[in-house]
Amino acid sequence: MTQHSQICRGVGKEWHWWTTLRILKSLSNASSYFKKFLGPAAKCVQRRRGEGFDSIIGDFSATNAMNSYYYYWGNKTFLPAVLKSILPNARFIVLLRDPVSRLISSYGFFTKRRISADHFHEQVTRMVESFPACTKNFSLTCCVFKERPGAARFFNTNNPLITGIYWYHIAKWFEHYPREQFLILRTEDYATDFEETLLQVTNHLDIKSFTSERFLKLKKSKKKNASRRRFQPEERTLTLLKHFYVDHNAKLVELLKDERFHWRS
Repeated sequence: MTQHSQICRGVGKEWHWWTTLRILKSLSNASSYFKKFLGPAAKCVQRRRGEGFDSIIGDFSATNAMNSYYYYWGNKTFLPAVLKSILPNARFIVLLRDPVSRLISSYGFFTKRRISADHFHEQVTRMVESFPACTKNFSLTCCVFKERPGAARFFNTNNPLITGIYWYHIAKWFEHYPREQFLILRTEDYATDFEETLLQVTNHLDIKSFTSERFLKLKKSKKKNASRRRFQPEERTLTLLKHFYVDHNAKLVELLKDERFHWRS
């Protein structure tokens, strides 16, 4: 989307300021966010406004949607509540992938050691067993967002399994923003019908559609952030993950009123 003429980009694509970088002392105040990341984009908006058309700025940080528990402002306010007071008319695009395949990809992308089906199964088993152990002692909010140290101890380290509990993360955003300000898409549909997905995005943002020439260039562009470290998970691991996510996916379908998010195919 940064290739669109009406979108001005800041420094980089994913800034993660609201969720993680803000915690660092050198980037702890809001002025650092606007100066470091939004400065170039703001100049772009001013320049294009002078040319006679409006532009928008986008923050493409995936952590904003699923890691909003990082954002505490004295009284542990979640990020959606804070952004609502600052950007009440913001529009959001959420791209969701089948949580099972997302976790497999995440393992291949982030694991530093040599990956293997056996090691992946060990990690999945630990994570799946840790979640009910946590919810038996703490609320679902504590366990999903690791809000309290006592809840976090059940996971030992970061637990990417809980990222795939999409319905609970999104429900937190719906508590503060109306549903119509969100466009929620599936990665699978983006892959199979790229043109239709981009049309939905431009309509949601109320900007002009891509030209045919620009669309062809985008379609040919190289996919980024894709894990090249591939492996075949064992069937027992896939069964374990599918069983864990089936109820969570059902709650996502109920929340979004969209059967596609069962990911049954």
